Amino acid sequence: MTLSLSNGTVTHHPVLRVGHESTNDSRNILHDHLDGSIGVSLRPDLPRAGTEQYLFDDVAAAEAARADLAAAGVWTFTDDYAELSFNFVREGALVVTQSESRATWTVSIGYREVP
Repeated sequence: MTLSLSNGTVTHHPVLRVGHESTNDSRNILHDHLDGSIGVSLRPDLPRAGTEQYLFDDVAAAEAARADLAAAGVWTFTDDYAELSFNFVREGALVVTQSESRATWTVSIGYREVP
């Protein structure tokens, strides 16, 4: 399995994608009318947003990914399965967690998908 995170300038290769959570927030607008009825303006959902978690087996690789992801930019996650690949910008927290054994590091990224 080949995974990569790239912004077009730098590329990082996590060992594993250990977590993926996504939501689509609605942009529909509800209108409460004075007579008690409800009107709805239908709008498409916002792009997916959520949290990605990537496993690194080297502290230097995890810290390099953290430092690069902290900078502004559009990132591409690429997986062997094309349907899992997507473009995103960071939104929310960027967290690095060290395992008890100090053998692995998890980089968690809050993201918003972009076209």
